[in-house]
Parts: sequence; structure tokens; C-alpha cells
Amino acid sequence: MDFIQVKELSFYYENQGKDIFSDISFTIGDGEKIALIGPNGSGKTTLIKLILKLMQANSGEVIYPKFKPTIGYLRQDFSRNSNLSVLQDVYSLLPDKNNLTRKKQNLEKTMQNAVSEQILEQYGEVCEKINDIAQFHQEAQKMLTKFGFNKERHTQIYDTLSGGEKTRLELVKLFLSKPNLLILDEPTNHLDLEILEWLEKFIISYSKAVLFVSHDRYFIDKVADKIIDLRRGSASIYRTNYSEYLKLRKEKERLELKKYEHRKKKIKQLKEVAHKRREWAQTFQKETRKEGGAWKFEMITNPAKKMMKKAKAIEKRIDQLERDESINKPWQEKKRKIKFNIPTSSNKYVFVAKNLSHNFGKLKLFNKFNLEIQQGERLTVLGKNGSGKTTLLKIIAGKLQPDTGELYYGSRIKCGYYYQEHEDLKFQNQIIEELIESATDRDESTVRTILGCFKIEKEQVYQKISTLSVGERSKVSLAKILIGNNNLLVLDEPTNHLDIDTREALENALEQFIGTIVFVSHDRYFIKRLATRIINLDDLK
Repeated sequence: MDFIQVKELSFYYENQGKDIFSDISFTIGDGEKIALIGPNGSGKTTLIKLILKLMQANSGEVIYPKFKPTIGYLRQDFSRNSNLSVLQDVYSLLPDKNNLTRKKQNLEKTMQNAVSEQILEQYGEVCEKINDIAQFHQEAQKMLTKFGFNKERHTQIYDTLSGGEKTRLELVKLFLSKPNLLILDEPTNHLDLEILEWLEKFIISYSKAVLFVSHDRYFIDKVADKIIDLRRGSASIYRTNYSEYLKLRKEKERLELKKYEHRKKKIKQLKEVAHKRREWAQTFQKETRKEGGAWKFEMITNPAKKMMKKAKAIEKRIDQLERDESINKPWQEKKRKIKFNIPTSSNKYVFVAKNLSHNFGKLKLFNKFNLEIQQGERLTVLGKNGSGKTTLLKIIAGKLQPDTGELYYGSRIKCGYYYQEHEDLKFQNQIIEELIESATDRDESTVRTILGCFKIEKEQVYQKISTLSVGERSKVSLAKILIGNNNLLVLDEPTNHLDIDTREALENALEQFIGTIVFVSHDRYFIKRLATRIINLDDLK
């Protein structure tokens, strides 16, 4: 049953004169699991805010049923402060148990003197709420554990949590509140693989509707039964999972291109016919008499006049075909090939660690850990949050010295390290300046080619890095590493903040790279496509 309707919704920024999307229509049905996908800037978060009526559309409407559904919303950029502990923050969803207990005791005293149907009904409601609180406590404890908050962390103050931990706690609270519709904007950010897999199972089994934005293709494929593809100002609806959506979209684009090419060929043929008929008519007899501002043939029965009439009819048909906006040229991704200039090493091994040990405070991350990385390998490092993945990558990249152990590097190794926080960027630089400074042997054309792989094109290359979003800075950092003549790439969560299109562009670029890659990622599509070897730090414990 459809319980929310989006009808012919359009939105644009009046001060920018820019259409975000127009005439979008779809429904949200009870129990549906809907993935809202599309490139960064296509309007996904804007559309969510319009559905929630936090913003006003320029035209169209969002129609709720007579009963207004309860909606739980996970913001991508939520921010709040709280001095409550983790457990207190979750329990804040509940009514005050002390008040309920007092109310129950007062009703019991009243019933000792007189009992009425109304009092019994009130007593039953109070008892049910108290029982619900007990059940809620049990569910909350289980869900907190699932999301990485064991009992020792229940007393931790909310304000001391990291951004990722706050996101996980917000998810716990939303799931415990059991709304009719869950709207989740990037719920998979900051989640390790174990929690991701649990989240997939939870959403699949959730009986109510879920609308979510995610760039995690594996997650979308497992969870979604409906895809809303928002791109270039319009929305396409696919009632299927992500894998099937890719096939259907590819076939749709193929048919659109075939239709466009057919029209293009038809117009060419008609133009040739019209030209020949006009040429024949003018050769047979020129229009000799001017009448009403136009040249006319002398005789009504003149064959030239009939031929010219046919030519003009064909030209009118050509004009109609050229004006038909339903058969425009479909958008096609440019194919770009990157030429990597990387030094070669004569050694079989790029990096060797022997008896590696390292502690973080009192936490022991590695103890006598050995690792060998061969030339050309694409090594993925897995593990739970806090297992030491980033620490290991920093040691491999030479950014951090281990407490104990021996490290060996192959000859002529040049390492490019991807910083999650983009510390390598000079914010006062323009994008193109930043890349040219880091690779002085590359010309502007080559730099533009690599930036184009990440959808940074034309005048955008002159933007200052300080004005870019986090996702755009990620693209610049990755482009800078790829252009830097490195033969070892160490990438810490390179797909964070990237939309699906850019993730695929990064995969295409890395597949062309002939050096060695060591990376941490929670993107299972990315891992499956690139990794030739996997190590899991949890297995070392």
C-alpha cells in the first residue's frame, strides 16, 4: 500500500538560476526498501528534506495519508551536544518510569476503595507501559552491543564520542523507536564490515518502509527492492535490486542511443531527398514571379512547383524531428586512459616487516607481526574499528615508526599516501595548481585528464581547494596521488565521501595502475574488484 506520494516535484535555487530536478513523481509503499542513488549534487538530500517538509518545493506536492506516519530520520550532517551517557541518551526515548510507578501506586490505592471500568483501563495502560520499558531496556542492551557499545562503554558521555560513534548511536535510537518510515541519509558511513552485515539483515527484516541514500553498492544490492535513480534533473524508477538495475539502465541507455542514431540517420536521409527535390525544381524552372513577398512559379500545373512543394514538406518534417526533445542525444561517460610514469624496483618485495609490535596507549595492536608485500599486489587490510588498520597503513607508508620490529623497503620505492583528513592539500591553492606543483613533469593536459576521471572538469579546475566540499577534496587528494609518479599507493578509506560514479572512476584508474596498492576499505564492491590478497587484523588477536 502506498502511503506517501511524491507528485511532479520540482526544485531550483532562485539565486543561482539552477534547476536541481523537475517533475519527479514516485510513491513510498508500506514495507518497501528504497535506495535513492545518484551523483553528488543531484539533489538526494534536498529531495529527502522535501519529503519531510523541512523545505518547500517550487512546484509539485508531497501527499501524506490521513494518518500521518511516524518518520525516523538520520541526517548526514547532524550535530548536537549532550552530557548524557550513552545509555542515558538511549533511555531518553522512554517516558519517566518513576512517574509511571507513582501513578500505578496511586491507582492501586484508589482501587482499594472503589473500582470502575475507567480506573481499570488506566491501570492496565500504566502496567503495559512499565512492561514496555522493561522490554525496551533488553532490546536497547542488545542493539548497543551490536553497534559496538559494550557494557563498559554505556557510561561514556555522548560528547566524547567520535563522529562515527555518534552516527551509530543515532541509528540505535531510530531502530528502537520503530517508526512507520525510516529515512537514512548515508547510514553506512563509519561502519565496519561486521556492523554493516548486521545492519543489512536488520533493514531486510524490518516490516516498515525504509528510504535510504547510500553509495555502498553491495549494501544497496542486498537491501533495496526499489531504486530511484536521480541524475541530470530527473528520476528513473526501477523495481529491482542494484545488480538488475545496472543491467536495465544499460539496456535503456542502449535503446535511447539506438533511437537517437536512427533519428540522426533519418534526418540525414530526408535532408538529401529535400535537397535533391529543391535542386531539381530550381533547375527545371526558377521561381519567376514575386507574390506577397515570396517568389512563386508562373503556372499552377508546373512540375517544378509540385516538386518544390514536396521538398518544403520534407523540410517541415525534418524541423519536427529536430525539435523532438524526447529523442535527445543520451549522455555518455567519456573513456579516459591514464598514463602512469612510475619508477620500477628490482626487488621482489616492496615492503617487509618482521616481528612488528605496536601499542596505542594500553591497547596492544600488533605483537610480533610479520608481513611481506610483493610488487604488483593489491592488498586489502580488514578488521573491526580500532583494530589498527590505519596504524598499519601509516607504518607501511613510513608516516609512523612501530614500537619494535624491523622494516625493509624495496629499491626505488616511492609511496603515495592518502590522508583521510586531506592534510596533504594546500587549501589556498587552485585545484590545478595543487596537482601541477606535485607533479612538475606533467603538462596541464595530463593533469586535466586525471582530474576528468574524477568529474573535475572545465572551469572547476580553477576553484580554490578551501571552497570545496569534503567529497571534492577527496577527489583532488586521490588525483594528486595518481599523478605523483608513485609505485606504491597506500590508501586509507579512499571511497569515503565519494558517490557511486566517482568510486567506479577510481576503480577504473586503479585497475590501470601497474604498481603496488595497499588499502583499507569497507566498500565490498571496491574490494572485490581490486583486491588480489586480503589480511584481517582480527585474526591476529
